[in-house]
Amino acid sequence: MRATLAWSHQLLDPADQALFRCLGVFPGSFSLEAAEAIVAGGDDPGAAGVASPDDVLNGIAEMVDLHLVEPMESSGDPEGVRFRMSDVARAFAAELLSASGDEPGVRTRLRRWCRDLVVRADGGLATVDERLWLDRLDREMPLIRQCLAGCAADGLGEAGLELSVALGRYWALRACTDEGIGWLETFLDATDRPPAGDGSPPIAVARARTAALGWWSRLAIGSGDLTRVGTGLEAMRRARPAAIDPSATFDWLTWTDNLILSLLIVGEAAECAELITDGLRTAESRRDPYWTCVFLLHRALWRWTTVGRREDRLALQWAEVADMAATDNGLVRLAARAKSLTAMNLMARRDWPRAEQLMASSLEGTRLGGDARSHSMTLSCLGAIMVELDRPQEAARFLVEAIAQAKRNADRLGEISAAWAVSFLAHRLGRHADTAVAHDAVADHLQMLERLLPVTLLDDYRRSVAGAEAAASPGDTPAWGWLPGWAMGVASAV
Repeated sequence: MRATLAWSHQLLDPADQALFRCLGVFPGSFSLEAAEAIVAGGDDPGAAGVASPDDVLNGIAEMVDLHLVEPMESSGDPEGVRFRMSDVARAFAAELLSASGDEPGVRTRLRRWCRDLVVRADGGLATVDERLWLDRLDREMPLIRQCLAGCAADGLGEAGLELSVALGRYWALRACTDEGIGWLETFLDATDRPPAGDGSPPIAVARARTAALGWWSRLAIGSGDLTRVGTGLEAMRRARPAAIDPSATFDWLTWTDNLILSLLIVGEAAECAELITDGLRTAESRRDPYWTCVFLLHRALWRWTTVGRREDRLALQWAEVADMAATDNGLVRLAARAKSLTAMNLMARRDWPRAEQLMASSLEGTRLGGDARSHSMTLSCLGAIMVELDRPQEAARFLVEAIAQAKRNADRLGEISAAWAVSFLAHRLGRHADTAVAHDAVADHLQMLERLLPVTLLDDYRRSVAGAEAAASPGDTPAWGWLPGWAMGVASAV
């Protein structure tokens, strides 16, 4: 195989040989734009002997003819085509790159390209094009993860922190809780060093750390651990938004968005009113439909929280306003979240049929919008609604899907909500032994669910499982890792 690759490599001219070496840095498929960036982009247009982007395209075409590179269709990619190398060809190219001495420069340009991509994507995720940017980041994640690992290994804490902050919105939407928190902690630790000079850290680093703390707290919600969220919230309060550039409105809106959600989930809604008012005023002054809808939704969620997640005319009205605004502006994901909140208000009224219709519409919106975390939670809510409507088989189908998706994404909050709904379903079906076994494990997480679900639904659950705790023997409560598997087994059986 090496002899065959070497023979094909010899047929390339020197510039294309340099290009082939550079392509060995990609861990998976790559776009033409990325290939151009590592050999001809940035501040070194003559890098690796490649004169122009046209030369990159012509060189890759030559490699395709020699079967060193393969084209692959990508319907979701704006460029329409991506390229890949076989593992053997990539290893050969990487070996040549290492021997050439060009590898450090290529990796630097690759890191710069990844940074620019995720910064653009972060802005794009706050527009009607958010699904396109989610899909693009999905395609590039093997490469981005390689860059994050390189930053950690090479001691480039500030570069890694910048990259992690720009990925916060992606991790939140894709329910990548553990991955996001892990990288943020890595680079927060790497940049937590004694300041030099006047005793203050560089302004850019202070701002990046403040933004990172905001995303850490936001992602901690997905862990289902209120203590963890509170830790992040306290860190945000200590940092305050003073480290955010006053002229960087987008950064301020993002930080405020994360702070509001953290406050609401730990039950400190009183602090949110002024933040929501300021955020809404700022978004409207910018004529920014995305952020306007975000804060309209926060306003409805704040009202719903302050009335104790009970029936409330104003909470319902504000949720409907947020839905209409998001729908009118083509913001599918935000409209889906607003529909879900509207359905919650209807659940508080025990209007289960209308709640089912709206929650089903929300489910489709979260799927189209690529909102993995909301999609899993919506499936669990639909399962609970079906339990109330005495349609257990439909409830079980929704819950099987909810558990499977939450496990795929390592979404602990999604697993908690689904396992709780399965416990509710099991008791309604007379499977009291199952409920008794799981009761304590589920009850340990009710405090988080109390911040999310209508009080009527939780009251019905408590009435249904009354006595289950007494039925369980000491030591029967399983470890958490067992509970999602139990829930999947019960729901699948039903």
